[in-house]
Amino acid sequence: MNSFDTKEHREGQEQLISFKVLRQAIGFLGLFFPFILIVGGNWIHDCPMILQSVSGYYHTDMRQVFVAVMVTISIFLFVYDGYDFTDFVLAKLATLFALGVAFFPTEIESFDPTCLVYEVPVRHELHMISAVSFFLILTYFALVQFRKSDKKLLGEQKSYRNTVYLVCGIVMLASIVLIGLYLLFEQYFPVFPWVFVLEWIALAAFGISWIVKGEFILADQP
Repeated sequence: MNSFDTKEHREGQEQLISFKVLRQAIGFLGLFFPFILIVGGNWIHDCPMILQSVSGYYHTDMRQVFVAVMVTISIFLFVYDGYDFTDFVLAKLATLFALGVAFFPTEIESFDPTCLVYEVPVRHELHMISAVSFFLILTYFALVQFRKSDKKLLGEQKSYRNTVYLVCGIVMLASIVLIGLYLLFEQYFPVFPWVFVLEWIALAAFGISWIVKGEFILADQP
């Protein structure tokens, strides 16, 4: 019997495919998350402005969508075991921090009252710890975990993917630093949703890195 037609091989291939689909799902959710909030808030719920941060949408009619997406990402991360123990642990920690982002509301600046729907007690410190930790773990995935490979088997496509991971990780890390600098010197900046834009950039980099890891693009040639 052909060794590539055994039950064990087929199960291994199915697991590999499911891992790839899972990574792609996580990536696409991250990539389009801010866009969904803007479109839903503006076109469906008549919120005429972009809020200061992605998490601010918790206090609007898009609250259920915000929580649902974060919980979905956390579920996907929870069932994602990865290739080694570090992958496993980081995915489980990211799960907890994603839930923290979802269920510990952030502070909100005053904005158009047509947007504000929910006034709830905020847990800003817990939210910030969760959000920063979540992004740092995603950054580590891109910079370190995703770039691991057997150098003897490093093909051209894998080299391209590693470059994408490196760029995405740097972009995420830079976005985190810039958000921190903005919050420290906010009074010197013109009014603009800087945090939202930087978070979207970070989420886009996160999404692209996971989409590429799932080999939606730059897949190994058969």
